[in-house]
Amino acid sequence: MATLVIRIRDIDYYPQEEWDYGSVLAKRRWYIKTLPINSPEITKLDVWLLNQPDLHPDDMIDIWSRTMYCFWLAYRDPEVDKLTKHFMLLALKEEFEEYCRLSEFDQERLWPNWAKWKATFVTEEGIASGRIQILS
Repeated sequence: MATLVIRIRDIDYYPQEEWDYGSVLAKRRWYIKTLPINSPEITKLDVWLLNQPDLHPDDMIDIWSRTMYCFWLAYRDPEVDKLTKHFMLLALKEEFEEYCRLSEFDQERLWPNWAKWKATFVTEEGIASGRIQILS
């Protein structure tokens, strides 16, 4: 019986031009388990993966989910100013239009992240219209 051996390169020791898809995914999985979710190390790998022509749809959904969650964490940061928050919401409007073009299956996979944003949108619209008041 033949044994299949898969060798994974430690991408920390190779220049980006020599990275391969499997090694980057393995490193990303390790980082997801060991680093804060919004770490720049994971973002660096996500950017590399998004530039790969053969990116698997499941990997794209994973990257998109993480990005949306990190965006939400940044939005909730009390030190972020209102103008930055406004631009974040505008950027998400475009993302939502892309989300609406996905299959129902993929939309369901991303819904937990969009549900957080929907609640945020409703709250922000309520504050802007005066229907919701912030008590100090």
